[in-house]
Amino acid sequence: MAKQEGIAKKRPAIGFLIDVFNNQYQMEVWSGVSDTCAKEDLNLVCFCGGAFKSPYEHDARTKVYELIHKKDIDGLIILSSTIGNFISKQELKQFCSTFSGIPTLNIGSIIQGLPSVVVDSDQSMFELVAHCIQEHDCRRIAFIKGTDDNDDALKRFAMYKKALAHFEIPLKPDLIIPGDFVYGSGQRAVSILLDERKADVDAIIGANDLTAIGAIEALQARGIKVPEQIKVVGFDNIEEGRLIKPKLTTISQPVYSLGYKAVMLMKHWLAGEEIAEITVVPTYLKIRQSCGCLTKKPQKHIFEKCKELKEKAGNGFCLKDDIFDKIKGKLSSINVQDCTKNIIFDYANTLYTIFHIAIKYKRPQVFIDNLEHLICESRQYDVQIDKWKKAIQEIFSILFASFTSTEYEDTLACLYVHFTELIRDIERREHLDFSIYKQRIAVELHRFSQKLIITFNLEKLKPKIVDVIEKLAIKRIIIFQSTRNIGAEREVTPILAYDDRVKISESFPEIALSKDRLIAECLRIDKKRITYIVMPLFIETELLGFVVFEPSLLKGIIYENFTVQLSSALKSAFIVEELQKNTDELQKSLHEKEVLLREVHHRVKNNLQIVLSLMNFKVHNNKETIHPENYYGIKSRIQAIALIHEELLDRNDVSVIDFNNYVNSLVDRIIYTSANGLEITKNIDIKDIFLDIQTATPCGLVINEIINNSLKYAFKKKKDNVITIKMKYCKDKKTIEMLVGDNGRGLPPAVDFQSTETVGLELIKLLVRNQLEGKIELMKKPGTCYKINFISEKVTAYGGG
Repeated sequence: MAKQEGIAKKRPAIGFLIDVFNNQYQMEVWSGVSDTCAKEDLNLVCFCGGAFKSPYEHDARTKVYELIHKKDIDGLIILSSTIGNFISKQELKQFCSTFSGIPTLNIGSIIQGLPSVVVDSDQSMFELVAHCIQEHDCRRIAFIKGTDDNDDALKRFAMYKKALAHFEIPLKPDLIIPGDFVYGSGQRAVSILLDERKADVDAIIGANDLTAIGAIEALQARGIKVPEQIKVVGFDNIEEGRLIKPKLTTISQPVYSLGYKAVMLMKHWLAGEEIAEITVVPTYLKIRQSCGCLTKKPQKHIFEKCKELKEKAGNGFCLKDDIFDKIKGKLSSINVQDCTKNIIFDYANTLYTIFHIAIKYKRPQVFIDNLEHLICESRQYDVQIDKWKKAIQEIFSILFASFTSTEYEDTLACLYVHFTELIRDIERREHLDFSIYKQRIAVELHRFSQKLIITFNLEKLKPKIVDVIEKLAIKRIIIFQSTRNIGAEREVTPILAYDDRVKISESFPEIALSKDRLIAECLRIDKKRITYIVMPLFIETELLGFVVFEPSLLKGIIYENFTVQLSSALKSAFIVEELQKNTDELQKSLHEKEVLLREVHHRVKNNLQIVLSLMNFKVHNNKETIHPENYYGIKSRIQAIALIHEELLDRNDVSVIDFNNYVNSLVDRIIYTSANGLEITKNIDIKDIFLDIQTATPCGLVINEIINNSLKYAFKKKKDNVITIKMKYCKDKKTIEMLVGDNGRGLPPAVDFQSTETVGLELIKLLVRNQLEGKIELMKKPGTCYKINFISEKVTAYGGG
């Protein structure tokens, strides 16, 4: 027996751990937990963190469980049959031990040392297999298992084997298919059975309803009729099983009651009372069409039953005194946890009255209208239509047994026909409403997704998130961004807080919080009883943050879909913001480098000018003997280099030089200083050639040497003197070709260009071979022209050619 010291007088906060919100079984347990917490005035925080080691999602989702702390949560209820679906019992126990100090209770699995609420599935599972064998003569019964470490899966498989043995049917390994309680495992099982194993099957049992539904739809897609050719049954009795065609025969476990009982046990435990280690909830067989049990005609069913109950009574209309009590007794079968005795009394009184009026005064519409009103009103208590159907059918049986007058029996039969039509209409309407609801929500989420695709700024994203929140009628939402680990702690920062009643964003802190304060801050903003759903925001293995919902009337799957969309949107915004931040830093760094490079170029140019000034000073003062020719040669080379830095300083991009501008400036300066009265014409053809400084400098020096030589030696006349410089990029050879020459008298025939040792020509050859890693060729006619080729890798940017 578990006992807990009573907590101080405050509203306790219950934590509920669940896998996902897009699963009917888990949603019904959640309904039981949340409704009971509301009724018992308990705060509820649901941590929807996925299953450990799930093959369908990364464990980043399970980070939400790290938000649970003793100072915020007084008691924990763990739906261990789902979050522990893919791990061993020992691993599940180890996980539960991380919450030592917090009273912890399990649903679905039995863990030693922890109180558990479980279903008694053994007998009903045996009955399900026996039903297929006895009623439908099935002998080749396939079984789709659950996960190997799940208690429920193991028990159900054990009962399958026990039932086969009881009826002396051999166990065939090829009819046993592995599964994991999800829709896809049912579809995969059909493929394995029919395609891979070529098995002869007359019935399929799913370890749960989702698996069975997957199998039914896979069979129907192949044109195989269910139940005519293969019968399919499941376990759980989820809503989807009641909507599928044919309706699913299954084991009905009171899933809502699991949540209800867990909360009530936790309440007693927190009050210091002793509770049982194991609480068992019974199950029962629910026969529908998927096993081959077609529903009998309702009139025939009722009349057969009333023959057994018929009692002799006088002619005429009379509702016996005990009819009201019988009606009230039958209504108790709807088993609504939140329905008080007064509500059941009111329903019974209304039914008694409308039966009386409709039968005595033959006014069936009064009966139909009021009955429909009762059924619709009861939906607020989550009463399923099947509950009403069963209860009203039994009430009709009682009424049929109370009359002998044919007149009133006919009226009652007419009412029953109207009742069956009403039930069908409500079922069809619910099915249609659910389909329309899913379509509406899908449209809203699709529109939301489209808006997010084109929004990459977090601040611009926020109003669009608020817009879809309002359209989905979400009451309250707080979105947290997870920051990088700081030491051993992970911080979270609230980036959006919304409430449809008051503006909580102003009161909610916008500073970074340690993750263990997240729940505390959410609980702090409201003094009334609250229910929150906490879900992770993640992409693959990356945790982006958390979102906290206050649940509304939305179906659970909407929270899942919305969270996926929100995660994608935030990831895109975070990526773009990170890229923008990196771009800004790169631009800042580039700007700093450009400033530094400009400063370098400026200082180099100034230093070269200082060198020239010193040389001028020495020459003019005749303190050192420098041959004028040598002086002017050195000066022109320095000026050629200085001009490169000057060109770079004039450009926005200091990494490359517009070589056309540079060559024109260089030739103009050489002509100005060295032409000695000669009239020189420039023939420069350089189109869109851009060189880096390492290539431009030797190219400039080569041109400087050749043009200076031309001005000194090539021209005999004052006029018609032409300097030619051409440069182009040869795409096929991937080289730069440069021609530099004149139309003068040319080199003497006896001069060998390759072997001459004059300073100018030797410098030209060295620059081409060593600096440009190129080749130089002398073309003697007309005048003197040098053709130089070098590889394009020396070019930073180029065009033309």
